[in-house]
Amino acid sequence: MKHKQRTLRATACAALAALALSALTAVGLAAPAQPAQAVVGDPAVSTTPSGVTSVASTAGKAKGSGLWGYAGDVKTRSAGTVFSYGLALSPADGSLWVTDSAKIQWTGNSFLCSLAGGTLMTATGPCYIGDSKLHRYALSGTPDWALGQYQGNGAYGAVPAGANAGLGANYATLADAQRLDGAAMPSGQFGGVRGVAVTNDGVAWALDSDAGYAWLNHANHAIRMVNPDGTEAGALGKTTWPSGNTWSNRNDPQAFDYPVGIARMQNGDMLVTSQTPELLKQYRADGTFVRNIYLNQPAGTQYPADGGYRSPYSIAVDPADGTLLVGYIDPGAGNQTFIQRIDPANCTTEAVGNPAGSSRDRCAVLDTIGLGTLATGDSQTHATFTIQVEPRTGDIYVGQRNGLISIFASDGTPKGKFSAFGQGNANGQVNTVRGIAFDERGFMYLTVAEGTSSTRVQIFARTPDPVTGLTGTYTDGTKTSAQLSWDALATGTTGDAQSPLRDYVIERSTDNGATWSVVTTPTATDATATVTGLDPAQSYQFRVSAWNEAGNGDTAVTTLASPPSEISIVKTGNGVATPTSADAVTVAAGSDVAFEYTITNEGGSPVTDIVLEDSVLGTVAAPAGFTGTLAGGESVTFTATGPVAAGAYQNTATADGVSEGEDVTASDTWYGFGATTGISVVKTGNGQTAESADEAVEVPAGADVTFNYTVTNTGNVPVTGLELVDSEIGAVATVVSPVGFDGTLAAGASAVFTATGPVAAGAYSNTATATGTQNGGEVSASDEWFGFGVTAALSVVKTGNGVATASSDAPLHVPAGSTVDFEYRITNGGNTEVTLDEVVDSVLGTITAPAGFSGVLGAGESVTFTASGPVAAGAYTNTVEVTATAGSEELSASDEWFGFGVTSGLTVVKSGDGVVNDSAAEAHAVAAGTEVPFVYTVTNTGNTAVSIAGVDDDRVGAATPPAGFDGTLAAGAEAVFTANGPIPAGDYANTVTVAGADPAGGALAATDDWFGFGVVSGLDVVKLGDGVRAPTEDLARHVVAGSTVEFAYVITNRGNTPVQLGSVADSVIGAVAAPDGFDGLLQPGASVTYAASGPVAKGAYRNTVEVTATESLLSGELAASDDWYGHGDPRTVPPEPKPEPPVGPRPTEPLSTTGGGAPWMAAVAAAALLAAGGVLLVLRRRRGRPAGE
Repeated sequence: MKHKQRTLRATACAALAALALSALTAVGLAAPAQPAQAVVGDPAVSTTPSGVTSVASTAGKAKGSGLWGYAGDVKTRSAGTVFSYGLALSPADGSLWVTDSAKIQWTGNSFLCSLAGGTLMTATGPCYIGDSKLHRYALSGTPDWALGQYQGNGAYGAVPAGANAGLGANYATLADAQRLDGAAMPSGQFGGVRGVAVTNDGVAWALDSDAGYAWLNHANHAIRMVNPDGTEAGALGKTTWPSGNTWSNRNDPQAFDYPVGIARMQNGDMLVTSQTPELLKQYRADGTFVRNIYLNQPAGTQYPADGGYRSPYSIAVDPADGTLLVGYIDPGAGNQTFIQRIDPANCTTEAVGNPAGSSRDRCAVLDTIGLGTLATGDSQTHATFTIQVEPRTGDIYVGQRNGLISIFASDGTPKGKFSAFGQGNANGQVNTVRGIAFDERGFMYLTVAEGTSSTRVQIFARTPDPVTGLTGTYTDGTKTSAQLSWDALATGTTGDAQSPLRDYVIERSTDNGATWSVVTTPTATDATATVTGLDPAQSYQFRVSAWNEAGNGDTAVTTLASPPSEISIVKTGNGVATPTSADAVTVAAGSDVAFEYTITNEGGSPVTDIVLEDSVLGTVAAPAGFTGTLAGGESVTFTATGPVAAGAYQNTATADGVSEGEDVTASDTWYGFGATTGISVVKTGNGQTAESADEAVEVPAGADVTFNYTVTNTGNVPVTGLELVDSEIGAVATVVSPVGFDGTLAAGASAVFTATGPVAAGAYSNTATATGTQNGGEVSASDEWFGFGVTAALSVVKTGNGVATASSDAPLHVPAGSTVDFEYRITNGGNTEVTLDEVVDSVLGTITAPAGFSGVLGAGESVTFTASGPVAAGAYTNTVEVTATAGSEELSASDEWFGFGVTSGLTVVKSGDGVVNDSAAEAHAVAAGTEVPFVYTVTNTGNTAVSIAGVDDDRVGAATPPAGFDGTLAAGAEAVFTANGPIPAGDYANTVTVAGADPAGGALAATDDWFGFGVVSGLDVVKLGDGVRAPTEDLARHVVAGSTVEFAYVITNRGNTPVQLGSVADSVIGAVAAPDGFDGLLQPGASVTYAASGPVAKGAYRNTVEVTATESLLSGELAASDDWYGHGDPRTVPPEPKPEPPVGPRPTEPLSTTGGGAPWMAAVAAAALLAAGGVLLVLRRRRGRPAGE
């Protein structure tokens, strides 16, 4: 009996009243919605005092750190009526799934149904509005969460038509999304899909709440499983009892009553609501039934009028602990709505009789949330449509009917309403929220405004953190620019749902923060900025805020600090300043130098705590009485003494101090030089040193040895008058380095003398002595060299395939690529042993010694090395290089071998009229019938001569060879053949074929195509007056004299190429304008009609049209003309017209349109029914379904 009381409460009057109230509310005739009530709590506010800036507000963008702001959307409607309902994000690929529920209006009146924009499904109803679909919006493979409309300096731009806004640009557009109506699936078309959730494998479970109606074209499945590719993965359940329409079957795994809510549990199972039976039905991801959870509670549990009925409508799983949050249908007029937290792991099981052996669980209710905060029931509209838990905070978001979202802390404490931007359809506002979801970044997604043109998925993200650590300082004493810096914020997505940082906005104030203005800067995420153009007479404050696609964070404010003074220092040594090393002061090495250091304050602010450090001498004591402070413009001089070591010397003085709280520093370097003396000489023979007879360098007896004498100034002052004498050669005057040596050697520099002399057989030695003047005294140095004269000789002869070749004029010819066997005969022609070091072929590389060869050749002995390798096409040369050692003497010998690798090849290039082309797209245009000269250039691409048998054109025939051509074409040579032939009208192509043979008798062939086009030109014009042609006087058209004649000029292109029309001129009317949209280009065979009008005078009349044009390919000029004859006849007086009957008044306003928005039509339909006194009684099992959901 309880069930019947809850499901059969409809009466005719109640049905009509509900329909009328729903329609009137939809068009705004009921009480207006109250504005959003801002309460304390982060999710319920959109602006904080610290977030206010001087930037103009943008709809939906929050002002203050960590606030929810509109960050984009995903479009779900392009036309028609769309009811965006459930949504879910795939844990497998991040795609967004959204349902379109469509709507059912219970009427059998086709007129009223059409007014609502629907379709009458049967003769007695119902009226079906919209088209239920399941949308899948794929996530970009490389999502960029910094996408959006942010333009810089706090401004946001517009969104292109049809595009997703902001962060939504990472998802497919509506045009590219999968929009599935189920018609192609085995289970048939969707009836009214609402709730949706996605398995861990990416399969969407969509609840078809309206699947139970026989007039829908489907298999009556309550749960539809859809793969990411849009195919059906499975289906289960029915929205009528499988064992018959009886209450006793409600616990059957396949039984559902108006399923709307669905959620994925922590273990991957799916929970689905079944409304009237007060059940949650749990399934594995593969569709296996797990259990029923029975929600009914004792009457009076929450308040005296609480019947204990718990018909579920929405469900969510808390990601923190896996508990369930369940929302219910409207509890009845005057009763408070609420949601409950249920522990699915704390349950007791009880048996049920049907199906046999089945059971259901009763689970512990941990908390009841929203009593006194959520809406009070009216028996119809205040169901809880959607619940979701924000993973980052645990806050619970609850959507009811068409108002704002209620927010509760995880313990149920109310936290206000969302969105703080209010109720409506603008960016950031919410209305009729049917689905809520949070993605892995914490972004919030809402389906809003179902059934209106504004329906879509809105995306909210949090604004950036506050700017901290802001400082500002004038860059210099002019106070015309300032440097701002602050602590950098993270630039990517953050753990608290912030979208990526896009920019920092800088504002300034000159009235101590009373007013602010934006400093225009390029968009950047750097934590520093330089502001220029400041007025030194003004006092400035600056504030900085961070911006992302959701809005801006809290600002930070700073006042500019005065600039610190700069200091300078000048250092002298022995009274001399040395700006560069070129100015160094020369002193005796080791002597003391007196240093002075003058420090000056170059700014206006005092410099305190001045200390001085010398890089060589250390800390320099301050002069007596100096306190360490210099006022603006003041100076102080420190003094110190220290030695200058030998050679280049430098030391740096560094002064440090403090000005305006900042460290300031300056430095100066002094350069000196400590003089030393000395020279050295090193002698080499043939590049080798030999300091004793044991180290003697062996050279061929009697051979000249090149001696180099390197004299180095080992001091650090110049040597002058430098001379060199060799004990065997005598005075050495030739200097190879440096060029132009004048006898003076700079400190540390070297001069290389050179001489040549023979080394006789046997032991040999000589001594070099260098002398010069340095620092006023004479310096000298000497070095001795030892050598030994020996005799030796080496030769090599190379053959290929047993043949030695003396020059490239007589090579050995072999087939290109064939292998040649090489031999290298090496002979020692000297009188001492020769040790072979290496035998290298310039092509084949190092040649391996023959087996058993020790590497040593006695005097007069020979050895033969062998190798083989291919000979490439064309001239071929390789050289053998043999290196050996006879004592200390390096020996070498070489020999060349010449070959030739034979190849053959043939090409032909054809031109017509001097034009070469390769395709019809490049066809050469000429006047049809024109004789075209053809040229065929035949080239021998091989390296030997070939014979040409013939050159034949498939359209012209045999081509004429060049004068004197004997049929033989040398390697690399070309011969030019010719022919002539006409080009017919239209497309034309011909092919030349060349036949030949190489000296070996191999056949050769080559072809080439040529394309042309024969142009035919023609233009005519036909002139009509009032639709009649009159080309001669005897065909003159009679009209009333003075009347206006409408002339038409029909111009036709009779050629086969486009023509560009020039002028169209009428001899009487003048130039005739082209018709609208005509660009002047007339295609082959096409016509165009120009129009003009003019009066015909009394008597004979003639006018002529002249048309000019240009042919498009050859630019030929065309012309055409036509005459029209008329005659102006005297005017006659027509009879008096009969009076027209009076015309009734016409409406001043346009007629009403039909087929508009569904809510307005529903209102009209309801009003019509009430006015007619009609009674509609729809008897069906009541599902507790919210009206118009």
